[in-house]
Amino acid sequence: MKQILIVMLLLSTACTSAARAGQVPDTGQTKCYGMTGEIACPEPGEPFYGQDAQRGAGQRSFVKLNAQGQALPDNASTWSMVRDTVTGLVWEVKDSRDGTADYDNPHDADNSYTWYEDNASRNGGDPGMPGTATDTSDFIEALNSRSFGGYSDWRLPSAKELIWVLDRGTDGPPYISSFYFPSTADEYWTATTDPSGSSRCATVTLAIGMMNYPGKTGAYAAMAVRGASSPAQFHNNGDGTVSDLTNGLMWQKESVQGISWQDGLAYCSGLQLGGYSDWRLPDVNELISLVDYSKASPSIDEQYFTNTAYHYWSSTTYPADPGKAYHVCFLRGRTEVYTKSDQGSLSHLRAVRDIIVDNSSTTTTVPGKGCPVEKLYGEHAPQTQLLRNYRDEVLASSGPGRLLIVFYNRISPMVSRYMASQSFKMIVRAACDSIIEVLEKPVFSFKKPAPAGKKNLN
Repeated sequence: MKQILIVMLLLSTACTSAARAGQVPDTGQTKCYGMTGEIACPEPGEPFYGQDAQRGAGQRSFVKLNAQGQALPDNASTWSMVRDTVTGLVWEVKDSRDGTADYDNPHDADNSYTWYEDNASRNGGDPGMPGTATDTSDFIEALNSRSFGGYSDWRLPSAKELIWVLDRGTDGPPYISSFYFPSTADEYWTATTDPSGSSRCATVTLAIGMMNYPGKTGAYAAMAVRGASSPAQFHNNGDGTVSDLTNGLMWQKESVQGISWQDGLAYCSGLQLGGYSDWRLPDVNELISLVDYSKASPSIDEQYFTNTAYHYWSSTTYPADPGKAYHVCFLRGRTEVYTKSDQGSLSHLRAVRDIIVDNSSTTTTVPGKGCPVEKLYGEHAPQTQLLRNYRDEVLASSGPGRLLIVFYNRISPMVSRYMASQSFKMIVRAACDSIIEVLEKPVFSFKKPAPAGKKNLN
């Protein structure tokens, strides 16, 4: 019992603050849809069961930060940055949207930039178009030279990172949470160069929630990010399935070709593969996690995934037109929408399941809200920081450790319920104090929390 508690306590900070290894962020979609419009969410065995809103295990959580990177309450009226507590990434927030660009202010929401990167290892073979304070390299340099937020490692996000910030729970544009990201533009640059053409680079369009590859000479907005993203770590299970040890997803190795959206939902719900029967159609964020943006035709690791076509269904409906659902194109990793009834050469699927599933509850815990260690010590307490460092610097450095983090994320609702018992809480506190005593020994180089005003974690 004590050993189990120790593991759970060490993992409990996986749902606080940063989570550099963990789940793919939820899309935000909460409504269920049929072929043409919204419907009541179906039960197992009914048509359209297993779509995005019924994923269950997904999490989505943001925290407002001030100009020094310190957490603010959700009702704060002004803030400078936003931390995604699922991915651990910190995002710059735009301001001053008044229709007039101000390049002296890199946060101005009206600024637009051409894409430029003179580092050959990052520009895909074409540096793009330089400007005078009006290219993306100038924009990033303006943030880093001023040590915005106390940091100088700001960068353009990858296409995957920016797509994962989108909120597909809204009925119309922009497809991003205006509560955390006000003053947004329609389209934003990413750092992802088109693998099939070096003169183009990926943009994500908030107005439609999709990604495309315009020419680098175009002028689009830019939003900066900082923090590291964990690359996929695949494992061939030898039974027709592939596990991603980074985010705790298991995938069907082969593809199913020529199937409609409705039939795809039914196929996945009824699939028996690898000894499991809890397969489902992936949501668009999960499907994006498979994309390898360094290659084209197909943009996926063919060592693990065979028979990959170009267009794959997600379980995510396009809210602006419920007769369509999001596709991911593995020609170059674009996100698009297609009519749900299509079952031709552009409609394929690959089923997914969670490696570890908590069947004890239909609820999920929002990261950073009510985690056991936070209840014991507080979100910013040195003890919480110490356990968080252990998670990030030890557990997150290996495949098994990452699976343990994912495991705790899955069972966090049950743990939170047990914390309501005073006797259980006392046991947790005693075990946690014991672990902290061990981690404070000199052998652990990460033991010291960040000094006031600074953060070594996101």
